Amino acid sequence: MGEPRRTSPGPSRRQLLLGAAAACLARLGGAAPGARRPNVLLILGDDHGPQLGCYGTRGLATPHLDALAAAGTSFGHACCAFPSCSPSRTSILTGLYPHAHGTTSNVHEALTPQPPESWTPAQRAHNAAFSVPPEVPTLPELLRQQGYHTAVAQKFHLAPHCKYPFETWPPGNGAAQVEQVVREAGARPFFLDLNIPAPHRPFGLHINRAGRPIVDPAGGDLPSFLPDTPIVRRDWAEYLTAVRACDDGVGAVLAALQRSGRSDETLVIYAGDNGPAWQRGKYTEYAGGLRVPLIVAGPGVQAGAWQTAPVSLTDLFPTVLDYTATALPRPVHGRSLRPLLEGRPGASGHDLVVGEVHFGRGAAAYQGRGATDGRYHYIRRANPTAPHLLPADGRDAQPWGNLAYRATLDAREEFPEAYRLLRQWETAAPAEELFDLAADPWCVHDLSGDPAHREALARLRQLFAAWLEETDDSAFRAAAARP
Repeated sequence: MGEPRRTSPGPSRRQLLLGAAAACLARLGGAAPGARRPNVLLILGDDHGPQLGCYGTRGLATPHLDALAAAGTSFGHACCAFPSCSPSRTSILTGLYPHAHGTTSNVHEALTPQPPESWTPAQRAHNAAFSVPPEVPTLPELLRQQGYHTAVAQKFHLAPHCKYPFETWPPGNGAAQVEQVVREAGARPFFLDLNIPAPHRPFGLHINRAGRPIVDPAGGDLPSFLPDTPIVRRDWAEYLTAVRACDDGVGAVLAALQRSGRSDETLVIYAGDNGPAWQRGKYTEYAGGLRVPLIVAGPGVQAGAWQTAPVSLTDLFPTVLDYTATALPRPVHGRSLRPLLEGRPGASGHDLVVGEVHFGRGAAAYQGRGATDGRYHYIRRANPTAPHLLPADGRDAQPWGNLAYRATLDAREEFPEAYRLLRQWETAAPAEELFDLAADPWCVHDLSGDPAHREALARLRQLFAAWLEETDDSAFRAAAARP
């Protein structure tokens, strides 16, 4: 049976009101008449969860990102919109959840202004199937119309190319790329989407390039869903070392920005695109896949602030438009973080932020949603026994260097709970789960059947039902309605 024809997302009344309010903010905010509009430097760490020194990760030193946090505002409950690269990055650059923008699968990568001639018909067809519709505006489109010099460095991984009209496409991710963009921008403000490969697997690649020793495997706290074996500790230590390599990259980029003389007029945003590749991490609805670091610094941003309000990476799109005095052309799901960043009285985050997991399309496909209000993490699934697999880097030793997956299988007698948790998601994940993030940040102990949390479960169900309606998540509703 063919896939259903995708239609343009229809915003609800609340979306229209939120979009109008955000557009009003954008017109009122940003640069004053005659003032120079800020540059925007968006730095994305690849597969980077909230493991940083400034986020309290034991045994990890990240001086450059810690310094950025000291100069700006950090968010303790930031979530990506989909725990995988292409869908998450598309949400960042459109302000929409994946069910609305249509990129619900990774697409083929090409860091070039146009798709390469060497692409096969199958590659072109796949990217076309998961492309952003023509009527959905993207951040580089809007900022280029506003006179910004736009650039993307190191990684693209979006579709279609024509919806992301970056002017500069440097393949690297360090000081030289910042210098090039500043030079080519001249007197114009710039928007640079700079992507750092670390800490994406294989970790050893980044560790070798950075020339860093492995952090002490015994010095940190393992995620509680992993078995505590020497092999798994080594894998976790390599991940933390790759995070340090990412921090080195951020340091080089920020130093180049400082040398350029444009630092004081630049809004700097750092985020992970999704969580790291472990079971109950990347491409799953758990906090390990959805929670990411988010740090923002720049003109008017509170220094040294820590925000516990739940926020989504969909919020970055309206935030950038707000700071650059660019009106929203249509409603989006995100909302500007500027009131929170500036510490305005009464500023708040979302009641609920949600991350999506899609395995295929149509009413019979697996659909998962993970949601948090900052205290609890709630999961709902439709068709949980439909085919779904962890991505290759979440399972395979070659070429991805994943040691934890096989080690969990091998240690099933010594650590039966870690094995059960892995196999449960792969075979028959529960239709509903609830976790207390304060006591259980890695989402191991399901409280959905606990009478003591009945009220919290009812509240999260209600918030989730409202989110489904407000964002018109027809993909999940269709799957949930299937007999």
